[in-house]
Amino acid sequence: VALAGATGSTLGELTGYMAGASSRETMRQAMMKSKWYPRVEGWLQRRGFLAILVIATVPAPVLFDAISFASGSARYSLSRFMAACWLGKMVKFSVAAYAGYLGATAVLSLLGK
Repeated sequence: VALAGATGSTLGELTGYMAGASSRETMRQAMMKSKWYPRVEGWLQRRGFLAILVIATVPAPVLFDAISFASGSARYSLSRFMAACWLGKMVKFSVAAYAGYLGATAVLSLLGK
């Protein structure tokens, strides 16, 4: 479950990356007015791979949209972006899958099965 979720989610993040890469200057000016973009761009410049990996583990889609756009806009390496994104998403989806497993086990034990 985690493998499929991480892979699909990482492929889906390519839209933000490509939007940033294709509209580098025109959209960047508009994004600088947002709440998250300036902060995320700073994180990306200081600690690119680690910033992407950590933010990919957090269930905050708006924040990750900002970092994928910033990654594309900054011409961050696509392969490094995808690797960091996939690793972070793998952690997030593994935790979610394990929590689902524990929840299902608890419900079944309450039912006496």
